[in-house]
Amino acid sequence: MHNSWQLKPGDRIFRPRRIKRYRLRRVLGVPALFSAGYGNVGSSIYYALGIVALVAMGATPVALGIAGILFIFTALTYA
Repeated sequence: MHNSWQLKPGDRIFRPRRIKRYRLRRVLGVPALFSAGYGNVGSSIYYALGIVALVAMGATPVALGIAGILFIFTALTYA
């Protein structure tokens, strides 16, 4: 007798492929990270000073003073 309940090719259950997870290795140490951060902060200070001098025209010291006061208030919220 012929079994009509045979599995057909489309009825097979395929396991999804396992996704290989690659882990990143830590290759930068503390000195390298410090120097990268120090270089970025140092260069952005000069960039920001140029932008402030361009926008504030003659009121650059006043603009930097206001920014300093706002920075102090911001730092105090984290203290």
